[in-house]
Amino acid sequence: SRDETFDKDEVKRHPLWRAPDIPMEWEIHAISANFQQSYGVTVLYVNEEGYLALETNIYRLGAIGHDWSFTTTDPTILKIETRIIDGYPAIVEYSPSKSILSSTFIMIYDEINGVQYSVTGYDSFLKKNDISATINIARSLYRTVP
Repeated sequence: SRDETFDKDEVKRHPLWRAPDIPMEWEIHAISANFQQSYGVTVLYVNEEGYLALETNIYRLGAIGHDWSFTTTDPTILKIETRIIDGYPAIVEYSPSKSILSSTFIMIYDEINGVQYSVTGYDSFLKKNDISATINIARSLYRTVP
């Protein structure tokens, strides 16, 4: 169905639903599918202390299309890079200083299947760790089939 829903069971039946490879202690806090006429799934996860840890989004390309840009004068605070991850074009955003105030962000485009995968890491584990931890979570979204 293309109807908007916040029901966990319905969202988990959505064709784009994926369960990321995350710490076992983290759990779903909020979940939605087809939000505001888009076609996809958004999930917010909290850590074992109840704090927001991660946001995942899987949408058809163009479903949430928007232009964005960010300018920083100090690359030690925020780096935005374009990369190729597993053959897919990607945008990677992180703080080289591993600032507790920052987040990590990965957006991977699967042009063949027309799907965009994005992960925003808020948990201190993801911010203090190498960016590869967030990239691995993003990879788990397209490497697993429900």
